[in-house]
Amino acid sequence: MKTVDASQNAVSKALRMLSLLAQSHDPMRLGDVADAMGMPKSSVHRILAILVEEGYVEPSGDGFYRPGNGLRVLAAGMEGHSGSGIEATLVALQRTLRHAVFLAVLSGDSITYTHKVDPKLAYSIAPDVGSQLPLTWSAAGKVILAYLPDGERDALIGGSNDREGLLTELAAIRSQAFATDFGEVDPALCSIAAAVLDNNSYPVAAVCVSTLVFVVTSKELAAMGAAVGEAAEEVSRRL
Repeated sequence: MKTVDASQNAVSKALRMLSLLAQSHDPMRLGDVADAMGMPKSSVHRILAILVEEGYVEPSGDGFYRPGNGLRVLAAGMEGHSGSGIEATLVALQRTLRHAVFLAVLSGDSITYTHKVDPKLAYSIAPDVGSQLPLTWSAAGKVILAYLPDGERDALIGGSNDREGLLTELAAIRSQAFATDFGEVDPALCSIAAAVLDNNSYPVAAVCVSTLVFVVTSKELAAMGAAVGEAAEEVSRRL
């Protein structure tokens, strides 16, 4: 007879809890999770606290919980293994624009690059898959910031040295539906990004195209906005 130790049992419960939250269209109250799991509230709360700390679950107020950014990172990464869906959309965009294409997923106060489609050139455009950057450091991060709810965005910006200037920039990004940087993060690189929104118009990720500053002008970079935006909308439908 197969035996299951306490640690295996805890992992099983955590995975079942994640599956339950991921399949729910709305945030779930602690008591509802406990009822669905057939577990005491105290035990459910302990597991949820760990999942919140690791970023796989996030509280949404008044005792409700919903899937966190950690699950979104996993979902985006797994989609890329299929050779279709998100990956196909990114590949098609790369073939159209002929520059490096990335998918960056919101991960706390940073973005995590989960996909990269490199052009077949003698050089590779940074960053690599798995790399993280603060939200305010790149076009991908800024376009996500621009679409965040006001309270969440303000909390992430905090006491930025140029808070008012950043807020003005984010308003402009949302108005034009894409963000660009031209040598701001790396003097040799430029990029353009559009937000990937979920069913609640929450920015879970960004599609980004990057190249070298001497390959395109800032005007040519901005002209890619429509294609990048269409790819971001397609990814939104596939998440």
